[in-house]
Amino acid sequence: MSYKNIAVFGKYQDDSITPHVTDLVNFLLKQKINVYLGDTTAKSKILDNLPVGRITDEELKDHVELGIVLGGDGTLLNVARKLAPLGIPIIGVNLGRLGFLTDVPLASMNKDILEILQGTHTEEQRMMLLLEVIRDGKLIASGHALNDIVISRHNADRLIAWSAKVNGKLITSARSDGVIVSTPTGSTAYALSAGGPILDPELDAVA
Repeated sequence: MSYKNIAVFGKYQDDSITPHVTDLVNFLLKQKINVYLGDTTAKSKILDNLPVGRITDEELKDHVELGIVLGGDGTLLNVARKLAPLGIPIIGVNLGRLGFLTDVPLASMNKDILEILQGTHTEEQRMMLLLEVIRDGKLIASGHALNDIVISRHNADRLIAWSAKVNGKLITSARSDGVIVSTPTGSTAYALSAGGPILDPELDAVA
């Protein structure tokens, strides 16, 4: 796929990303790409002089074909919740911290992204979870998760009673201080620290 409209996202309220965002934006502009700054990134006053548009979450679907995230895994997970439901692919640029999801090293950012723009890459699909909170038959909250969904009590001194069903059929029930439902992507994160298994990213399964 040829990407002509790209949104750039940086770690929220972190001015240290400014030179890297500036470098990437200028590089993309030289490739004749229409570049937008994600809504939270655009709130950085230091980036006001960049000759690119600002884009809100509501405008992403109609104007963006690819998202590039500069930061760590936490930043990418936040952006994934916005872009994945819209079917917009994401590239993660690692700014030097440990990152399992941000594959592109900062040192080779422009080179690697150019190769992606030229089509010499493999797109990887990752499972996401949809959470819906229903109370008294009414939907009161919903959201998407790339890593995991955690259900726990506000008061950690007490256990919760819970049950798990698949297609209406009871699978198990238990009492515990919480429940972690993890995707294969999230199986190396919080779920692993709680004793969960590591799942291959290509598996269609949860843990």
